[in-house]
Amino acid sequence: MKWTLDRLDVMEKRIRRKFNKKHEAIAFERYVMANHSKKEWGTKLKDIRPLDELVELWWNMFGKHSENGKSNYNNAMRVCKGMHSSNVSQVTSKSISFYQNERFAKGIKPSTINRELYAIRGIFSQLIKMGLYEAENPFIEAKKLKINASEMSYLTLDETRKLLANLEGDYYNIAVFCLSTGARWGEAMKLKREHIIENKVRFTYTKTRKARIVPISKELCDQICKGKKDLLFSSVSYQVFRKNTKKCKTFFARRTSYTCVASYFRYAFHDQRR
Repeated sequence: MKWTLDRLDVMEKRIRRKFNKKHEAIAFERYVMANHSKKEWGTKLKDIRPLDELVELWWNMFGKHSENGKSNYNNAMRVCKGMHSSNVSQVTSKSISFYQNERFAKGIKPSTINRELYAIRGIFSQLIKMGLYEAENPFIEAKKLKINASEMSYLTLDETRKLLANLEGDYYNIAVFCLSTGARWGEAMKLKREHIIENKVRFTYTKTRKARIVPISKELCDQICKGKKDLLFSSVSYQVFRKNTKKCKTFFARRTSYTCVASYFRYAFHDQRR
């Protein structure tokens, strides 16, 4: 069933558009009422829609169909909540700074705060591009908080051996797989049986968004693919794996990235990077 918005603005210009969902038609009607209810010679009216309403508009029309839509939606809604669902015309550099300071005072990491503001800024950029918001991006002037470089440490060869000795099943398999290919944790967790063909692994969900192919031994291929039809490491928990890693390292900071020094394996071990 299609829903149709058909109305005239104050300049008697007909606006007609079809939608698959009723709530999408209602959201667009509110947008029309907020932005087309002025004479050509009149002053431009302020958009008084709440931030969360605009984020919902983006979600319903674009976000739910995009790859990182849910993550961006959640980050943006945290901004809306933190700014107490202000209407969009109330967003200023000052109010954004207040938001950043409040979040930081609660112990939220600067990188997380930057990610939240980046998400809502991107949402407004898309709304502007599609003609659903007719003003300058209210978050365009948001300043990035300074991020200190992450502390790096390494598992020694003996620590690596101790780690492998404490692992079994798919926990052992994913460790050896990462050691052999240099795969990041997130890349390994998204791998499916179909991504391994003739002892070659095709990484599709990469950090750079560029696919790459890495050869592996037949023994490792048989080991990780045995009895698998979909995800290769679906039974593995990051938290459980991390606890095992902590047993092998005296100092293990909350967000420290670890890399094994293992010359007998071909590549570095990116076990903590998701």
